[in-house]
Amino acid sequence: MCAGTWGGKRKVNFNFRHFPLVKIHQRAHKAAEAAIGAAQEGKFLEMHEMLLKNRRHLGTITLKLYAKEIGCANKSFLTDLINSKYGWFVQDDLKHGIDLGVRDVPAFFINGEKLEGNITVKSLTEFIKDALKKKKIKKAA
Repeated sequence: MCAGTWGGKRKVNFNFRHFPLVKIHQRAHKAAEAAIGAAQEGKFLEMHEMLLKNRRHLGTITLKLYAKEIGCANKSFLTDLINSKYGWFVQDDLKHGIDLGVRDVPAFFINGEKLEGNITVKSLTEFIKDALKKKKIKKAA
């Protein structure tokens, strides 16, 4: 998981959760673990982009090379992957997603409400704007 803020004004907080679709991509779980390992060094977004760019090449040794390429310095990165050090974090995210009704990715939730249908930049933007309006109304009440 990675959290961050858009716009620098702390209006929107976003969280990435891992939901590896291992029936479609056998190495998705290990790739999610690699992203968590990179996040330990503040390199989640860099690893996330690297994984998306190279989604057909996600072997364990290759994941270690990606980590090195993005600037991860953890000498035990490969050992951590082999030993599934972050496997339970991925499993917890997966279980949480299943509990929320996630079946496919990406899935977006704003204040616990799932964005349904064909997700576009426009629909996501409108969903966020509506959530911010609701937040202002609650504060005013």
